[in-house]
Amino acid sequence: MQLFLIVLAFAAFFAYALWSSRLGRPGGHYQLVTAQTVRVEVLEQQIGPSTWEMPQYQAQLAFRCEGRSYVKPWGPLTDRPWGQVQILFDPETEHWYPVSALQSRKAVILSFALLLILLFCLACACKLFPRLGPFLVNHLFAGLFFLAGLAFAVGAPIGIWHDFIQTSAAFRQGQYRTVTAQKIGFCRTRDTEGDIVYYPYYQYWDGSRQQRYVGPATTRAETLTLYLDIHTGQPHIKPQPPGIWVTLLFVALGCILFSVPFWVRLFRRLSG
Repeated sequence: MQLFLIVLAFAAFFAYALWSSRLGRPGGHYQLVTAQTVRVEVLEQQIGPSTWEMPQYQAQLAFRCEGRSYVKPWGPLTDRPWGQVQILFDPETEHWYPVSALQSRKAVILSFALLLILLFCLACACKLFPRLGPFLVNHLFAGLFFLAGLAFAVGAPIGIWHDFIQTSAAFRQGQYRTVTAQKIGFCRTRDTEGDIVYYPYYQYWDGSRQQRYVGPATTRAETLTLYLDIHTGQPHIKPQPPGIWVTLLFVALGCILFSVPFWVRLFRRLSG
């Protein structure tokens, strides 16, 4: 069993190295470039007196690379870009990718790396403590739950700090200005199951032109206070309690409690 785990760990390491070289970045001689959003066209279709299809956006990005200036179209997009955008650009082919498009690839690589670390630690534990090897393998899932709970317990407070405390501090420091948005109707779209969902559609004056904003599906107010970034003009809703991170804290607690019997039996086995 120990030899099998060690071989599996090395196989996972080899596959990870190959996969990361292919998934971590596209091929070619790409350079990290900061592009500026210079123009955004809103593509919207009105389907009723106060109902629109969910808007899409066609943007133009301007940037410089190796002494040359470029302007590239980007879209159509479901989320409107604001301000600066990080891209990977190949000067030879002029192909480019937004860095955000590679985040899912990085998530795959990170998950694979965590699995590799877990297998390597398990193989080392089986080699160093042969008497505990079968026990550790049999209780692998309990260990996984504990590690997941520990990761959530560490990550959730960091998320709360980033999404709530720092954003609230930015509001207090005057990095945003408030505007009042008036609801003009609803935007229609379909969820992942094909059901039609309506979102409130608001309009506001940003100081130079009328802009529109798709509000959260749970919002029913006729007017909405938006906070505009004074540098980019991007609208935000005043931060609310970070429900997703609180949920992760409860998940972490559940995972850790689920794995408690594993650690009790492990302690008894070591002490016995």
